[in-house]
Amino acid sequence: MVPMMDTSTANDIFNSLVGVLKRVRVDWSRAVSIAIDGATSVIGKKAGVVKKFREKVQAVSGGRECWTFHCILHQEALCCKSLKMDHVMQVVVQTVNFIRARGLNHRQLDSLLSDKGFPYGLPYHTEVQWLSRGAVLKRFFDLREEIENFIKKKGKPVLEFQSSEWIQDLAFMVDITQHMNNLNKMLQGRKRLVTQYCDTIRAFKLKLSFGRHQFPVMTPLISLV
Repeated sequence: MVPMMDTSTANDIFNSLVGVLKRVRVDWSRAVSIAIDGATSVIGKKAGVVKKFREKVQAVSGGRECWTFHCILHQEALCCKSLKMDHVMQVVVQTVNFIRARGLNHRQLDSLLSDKGFPYGLPYHTEVQWLSRGAVLKRFFDLREEIENFIKKKGKPVLEFQSSEWIQDLAFMVDITQHMNNLNKMLQGRKRLVTQYCDTIRAFKLKLSFGRHQFPVMTPLISLV
């Protein structure tokens, strides 16, 4: 990880990349490919990071081709973000924000949960840290009865808690995001071949296909994965 302390133009990113590879003494003549996240500053045809990287590799390797791939982990992250189910997420996010954005509400709920023996509270949800979605949904589902009673006392009842169909959709979101988070962890780590990552993705798609008829909402997710 290389922090960007100022601007993050293509030139800034490339200079940071060159600097870190120089520190670990990477031999540029042996570079064969680069994995990217699809950002405009990275893939720009005229002055993107990929173009600069390819030119440097070709300059030291006698013009050998350098391949470009969209990072498989980043693609999986985009797929997870595509599963919105706004009728569930909107209620969850609004309820979480009502509790967490007010210090008194947050402290009172934590005290209530502590008295009932729960060793944890309710975390924030953030779109930037997309893995937080699974954590928030799981915690929200586990504490749904306590949260319902708490916000009802605060005069902000959530009518969706009375709908069995909404609770089922919430449970589905909890399960599918947990599976996506587990998949993400399986795609991380060193000393693994790209074929192993592809096998992991195929196995996950096969599991999703089994539930396609029961949960039609999974169809677009399967096509994206």
